[in-house]
Amino acid sequence: MVLMHTSRLTLRELTFEDFVGVHAFASDPEVCQFTVWGPNTSYDTRNFLKIALNEQTENPRLSYNLAVVHPSDGVIGGCGINVNTSEYRSTSIGYFLNKCYWGLGYGSEIARRLISYGFEDLKMYRMTAECDS
Repeated sequence: MVLMHTSRLTLRELTFEDFVGVHAFASDPEVCQFTVWGPNTSYDTRNFLKIALNEQTENPRLSYNLAVVHPSDGVIGGCGINVNTSEYRSTSIGYFLNKCYWGLGYGSEIARRLISYGFEDLKMYRMTAECDS
């Protein structure tokens, strides 16, 4: 089970109980503007959670979809690590936040923690991320 902490947030495995928080950002057209998915319908979000829960049991595990949890507000976003090639130890990271939490430094905090986890715990050699400004 993956559980990580930053100075202000917890990054943990997704559960079906996270539906409301996940759907809040995943159904927002502004959050999804530059993604290959979304904005999600309720069905889309439930299907994503089902897939994420199934991926938690895969061995070897290639996808880590995590909830971004604020201590007082609950799930405010999602983040993840996707192993591109286990042979070459290459992975990509990403995160999405409810727009109420944009501009507060949470994205940088999440990215630093994912990078640390990828290199230190997963023993990755190369990590990438993309940003559409």
